[in-house]
Amino acid sequence: MQFKDAPQMRKATLRRLLMRETFPLELELHRLDCLGSHGQLDIYEFLIGQARELERKPEIRPPLLTGKDLIALGMKPGPPLGKLLAEARASCSCRTN
Repeated sequence: MQFKDAPQMRKATLRRLLMRETFPLELELHRLDCLGSHGQLDIYEFLIGQARELERKPEIRPPLLTGKDLIALGMKPGPPLGKLLAEARASCSCRTN
């Protein structure tokens, strides 16, 4: 299981783990596994704390426009596409970052 590595994970990797749809079930299975084997719940408690901390942070919304969107509209990948995307994001008053 990945949970044993959670304290050493990069923040982004840990966030993806915590945001998985199956995380609550996986966490409960981890807890039961720990209780049945060695009885140590330090990783479980760490993950509970990280999940609570994540709940207090603002939601990260995906960008309104991506390179894939522009390619789907017929643009070719490359510097012009990147420049257009950067300009669109810079001029948007509802930026997500």
